[in-house]
Amino acid sequence: MPEEPKSILASIEGSYQFYTFLFTTFVIFMGTGSWLGQRIWHRYETERRRAAKQPVASFALSDGDKSFSHTSLFQGGLFGVFQLGVLLLYVVFMVGWTRGSRITEDYALDPSATLKSVAVLMGYPILMLALLVIAFLVVVRRTLSLGLPYPGFAGIALAVAIGVVPFFWIRNGWGILALQAFSLTMLCFHFSYVYGMILGVRAANPTLSSRVSVEVVHGNGLADAWLYEWTDSDYRLVTPDGSNHIIPATNVKEIREIKSVGS
Repeated sequence: MPEEPKSILASIEGSYQFYTFLFTTFVIFMGTGSWLGQRIWHRYETERRRAAKQPVASFALSDGDKSFSHTSLFQGGLFGVFQLGVLLLYVVFMVGWTRGSRITEDYALDPSATLKSVAVLMGYPILMLALLVIAFLVVVRRTLSLGLPYPGFAGIALAVAIGVVPFFWIRNGWGILALQAFSLTMLCFHFSYVYGMILGVRAANPTLSSRVSVEVVHGNGLADAWLYEWTDSDYRLVTPDGSNHIIPATNVKEIREIKSVGS
């Protein structure tokens, strides 16, 4: 008697340890992308502002190596998981809408055809994620005034090609999905890198933060400064002349935001 083909759920359940490993690797990979973008572009923005004799927030991420931590790696990775999960909800919704509870029966009867129908729906998150990365880059260049072009446009185009084109000649459904998963991973890395780029540039550019006056308990306060970072123990500010200040939280009496004219 021939063995009945496994359902798609049975295939997933039999390899849950492998999928757990893939998920962990994905989180680390996305976190690394965010950290790299943060480190590289913070250094670039710091050097650019110093060359232009503009104030630099030098106490935040002043050393790229010190900006690395397991917490930042985990947070950057989860951000990549979140943005991928949102886009994949479309695929899950459409599969449930078109096939519903028949998905396991269809897969048992014709696995390749079922997986190919899922692969067609996967084209949406691939294209949307690519457009999202490009849109973020346009916003970043305009709002943060970055002069250097983003070097990863070729990688974005290649990821889209890998995720969309092979569908037309690869017969194996799992093969198509594997390529699309690789494509999504590449695009998520680009998105995480751009997200880290934003954090890095903002950390070096105090003018993107609140402009405040600080009254202290002991010593001289600050009449006009940018508050670019604060923790439970201290406040970190830079004045328009480029001087950086760290004021212990216990010495801060009051911080007032300076309202711009017309606000």
